[in-house]
Amino acid sequence: MRVSEQKPSMAGENLGSRATQAAIAPTEAPDWANDPRRVDLAETMLSRAMRRGDHQALASHVMFLQEKGLDIQAVYERARVDCPNAPTLPELEADLVAARAEQP
Repeated sequence: MRVSEQKPSMAGENLGSRATQAAIAPTEAPDWANDPRRVDLAETMLSRAMRRGDHQALASHVMFLQEKGLDIQAVYERARVDCPNAPTLPELEADLVAARAEQP
């Protein structure tokens, strides 16, 4: 194959897609622990799952928020104020451990 018959280089396309991805992707992960709006959102997520009695969603939210570096104990306790019948954080964690042990 002669040089004139070769396809144009894909390097420009790769660079373009990387540039596009960089423009779309945030440069820093959101700081859940120090952003009051995100802390309020976290509390709302937890309290809604508590009101519905959805332990699976509650556990999912707790794990997600822990991964984000949020002080889950404080936020969880504030969310429980409106739902005193919801499990405490240690109770929720114990339920999760028991559920995992039952799975084959």
